[in-house]
Amino acid sequence: MRDIANSLLEESRYDEGVRFLTTVGASLIIQDSKIVAGLLAIFKPTHLIEKDLEKRSYYLLHNMGIANVDYSKVWRVDNQRRRTISQSQQRILTCLASVNVQFVKPWFDDVFAKDPNRFWAYLDELTTRPSNPLGHATEEEQLELELYQNRMNLACILLEQMCADLASNMATLRGSMFLKVVSEGLLSLSRIAYPTQLLFVIIQRFRAISFRWCPLEESKIIRRLLDMTAISAICDALAKDKFVQTLAKYVGYEDSAESFNRFIDLISFDSIALEMIDYTFVTRFRFAALPGERWTAMHRHLASLPPNAKKTAFCLRHLRPQSKNEDQDNWHDVVCLLAKLVQRSVTAYGRRMCHANCISQSSTVGLDSDFPHMLLVASSRLDIADTADAYQSLRTYLETKLPRPFAAAVLSDAGDKMDCSSDGSDSERDSGSSKPGQTLAPLDMIYMDLDLIAAALTLGVSSGSS
Repeated sequence: MRDIANSLLEESRYDEGVRFLTTVGASLIIQDSKIVAGLLAIFKPTHLIEKDLEKRSYYLLHNMGIANVDYSKVWRVDNQRRRTISQSQQRILTCLASVNVQFVKPWFDDVFAKDPNRFWAYLDELTTRPSNPLGHATEEEQLELELYQNRMNLACILLEQMCADLASNMATLRGSMFLKVVSEGLLSLSRIAYPTQLLFVIIQRFRAISFRWCPLEESKIIRRLLDMTAISAICDALAKDKFVQTLAKYVGYEDSAESFNRFIDLISFDSIALEMIDYTFVTRFRFAALPGERWTAMHRHLASLPPNAKKTAFCLRHLRPQSKNEDQDNWHDVVCLLAKLVQRSVTAYGRRMCHANCISQSSTVGLDSDFPHMLLVASSRLDIADTADAYQSLRTYLETKLPRPFAAAVLSDAGDKMDCSSDGSDSERDSGSSKPGQTLAPLDMIYMDLDLIAAALTLGVSSGSS
């Protein structure tokens, strides 16, 4: 059966190959490395297919003595070919998604085990966007988008296979595919201090998230990489502090607080998310006493503590912009991140024990999946009353320093700033640089974030009593 399947795939008869695998039961024979390689061969970006065909055409024409003739149509991929490729890719993706075994590892060991960097190059190939940007939505552009989405879905499947493999190797993480590709040839070390290529890929993929191509798949790739990185760090196979600090330093916050928060939302593990937020507080903001209050040794001690339930309330009371010129722009960054801190704290510290990787909130990870479910035992439960009191102190401080605008003025301001002249070619959104709420003034967004904090604390009260 393996020989039949391999023969069909080697002849590029993908539809017949998938039909054969489905008929005989793909789970029985798909763990063969050649079969997986044959299925994945069709997932090349168009420009690489054309480049390969051009080389072959040039070789044949040169040997035939034909020169100075334009034979570009021989190697150009037309729309009919794109449709055929896309249909075959979708059939293969459906087949791979239905398989209930780990089929990637034999293929991985053959192709990447000796040279892990080739895996990152392959992932980069799969996630390559079409060269022509979306403009007037021509048939070619729409087909290229389909091909791009198919490649992104394949990348997600491969990373999900890595997640399952990591789960099955929890006792010996060094044997997992993921640790092999991030070790950079240093598997003999007890802990990887700085996975340079992994961190680069995570940062690169986050900055490449678009709003017009396939943001769900683009985000899912980062989620999977972050999930496996967090598990490895928690199990002490990777240096967690370096991982947290590097991502907090280079991802998003150099652009805006909203960008940083979007990255935090991609992290399933509350413990890692809280450490990133805490590191950002310490390095980019300052702590100060309340008006009429002295800064004591106890305050300094609390400011130096790692993330915990008590420190969340402390940050609400005492976090301030780095600049003592506490204007709207500076305060907006502070309150935006405080809102994320409270939301994550309610999840992490709302109960004595909870799922660190938010399994209860994830629709993509079922209880019967191979994904490793990590439990977080909170050092202390969130004192909602104390946290709510800290929130009220923050709100009172801001209402004195930066009074809230009237609701009518907020609505008018938002209406005046709405852009109704868009022609559908917004390059900012395509590059992933648009910012939620950017049509509102910073002062309006400050109070919206304060309302989010209040809503999170209300949720904490209800979840704590249930």
